[in-house]
Amino acid sequence: MLRGKYFSIFTIIFQKKERFKYRAIYRGYKKLKYENKLHLITQLRDFLSETRVNIGRVPAFLKADFDEELSIRQYLTNRILGKSFNKSILYSIGTNKSLKHPLPKEWCQVLIEQEIQVNILYCSVLWHWYVFLFWGHGVIQGLKSIFYLLQDKPKFGKSVYFYKINKSHLPINGKEHNIVNWYFQWKNREKEVNIVMHSDKSVANYKFKNIEIIYTDGLPYIGGGKLFKYFFLQSYLYIYSLIFMFSKPYSAIMLGELIKLTRVRISEKNQLSADYMFHNSGSYYRPIWTYEAFKKKVRIFLYYYSTNGRNFKTKRGYPLQNPWHLINWPHYLVWDSYQASILKQFNKCNSTVEIVGDIWFSSSDMKIPELSQNSVAVFDVQPMRSTYYVTMGLNTTFYEASTAIQFLNDVQDVLGIFHNKMIHKMKRTSIYTHKKYLHNLNELKKQSNYIEICPDLDALKVIKKTRACISFPFTSTAIIAKYEGKPSVYYDPTGMIQKDDIAAHGIPVLIGKQELFEWVEDLHE
Repeated sequence: MLRGKYFSIFTIIFQKKERFKYRAIYRGYKKLKYENKLHLITQLRDFLSETRVNIGRVPAFLKADFDEELSIRQYLTNRILGKSFNKSILYSIGTNKSLKHPLPKEWCQVLIEQEIQVNILYCSVLWHWYVFLFWGHGVIQGLKSIFYLLQDKPKFGKSVYFYKINKSHLPINGKEHNIVNWYFQWKNREKEVNIVMHSDKSVANYKFKNIEIIYTDGLPYIGGGKLFKYFFLQSYLYIYSLIFMFSKPYSAIMLGELIKLTRVRISEKNQLSADYMFHNSGSYYRPIWTYEAFKKKVRIFLYYYSTNGRNFKTKRGYPLQNPWHLINWPHYLVWDSYQASILKQFNKCNSTVEIVGDIWFSSSDMKIPELSQNSVAVFDVQPMRSTYYVTMGLNTTFYEASTAIQFLNDVQDVLGIFHNKMIHKMKRTSIYTHKKYLHNLNELKKQSNYIEICPDLDALKVIKKTRACISFPFTSTAIIAKYEGKPSVYYDPTGMIQKDDIAAHGIPVLIGKQELFEWVEDLHE
């Protein structure tokens, strides 16, 4: 009983602390919004990701011909300049206290130069604790890889590996519009592939037509003497990175990545997949083992399943973007010339940018209901609760609930005037979806021309069954509809979007209800 009482008291104290912390973060966000400085976090992230760090020496056997310092900045940007950094900055502003966040000393200095209050001692302590944790994580990764290689036997054949995909991206009948099926209809794919490797442990291995679909860790299988060499080099890395943890911290932080690089380095080309497919989520960091694989004449691709990756153009021009200046993949797959031109602005390497049309990503085998000929497909981006946007450090208010609600209500009203059915498909379901938006959906369901489609249903199936498409700026559904030869527009009820924004990919942007009315009216002429 006593133990339970103390546990209950501890829980109450913890919850109060968390509530206080969130209120401080929210105050910081409101202050930036009031001062018209929501761009601050993006600006700071840009400054930090461009500031070089002193990497020190790495073991001689891991000397590489790629830019190691850039790889470390990419890795740190992914790891410590995301949501946790946003919260730390906002908490600092909301409490008017010095920043406390794990940061290398070079980055602390940059923040001080930008007139950000920084608790140097606290940041240093957090940084060294962070380094130790990542060293420990790297050791665990290395040992797991040894057990994996001792237990699993390789599948022999020519393979393609898909990084970070799940069940919805894998084929069932060959008709779904997912990334694996897209790959097999892509003209530039490796023609002799008979094995698809993926990263979802929850999916049991199976055979699809004449293709083996199997889970692996994505790295080459090695055995015998090479496995012993791998274990020896791995042990050396453990000791080296531990000894120099504080004087040369990057070998400890990148320990897990260095172990993967070692495994690829001692493998043969025929032990690697022919193609490695990475998607654009988290694309700042290019795994360092891919450089070694590329040297062995393996193809490394970054494909863009999304077309909406830029901050909106404003009346003053394009705002500061996310740190795309870090990217250096050898081969990009993009939808169209608009996306290619955007990518070339940031990519500083002599990379190949290949235009391949729409890239399918995930889908289900659900059947679409029968729709009338006067149906119009409508795709929005459902707004999240304010807590979500605050912690994301979003630098625009466009995605607030009021915008999404007005978008749907305007579209439903105008389509109703012309007796069109509104076939509405949300982007996805989420526990963070704003309650006001959900309440508005319930009201829309009472309208005779409104039909809600399951978010898991394939967007392409909906577009093919409808006569036209209205999308929220700047979702990829508008481009898919254009490819299908359907009238397609973006609709902005607020006037915040600029009609000549390159993110529109040449698709018309309608602003205000009158322009929407005129466009729908033209559909009926």
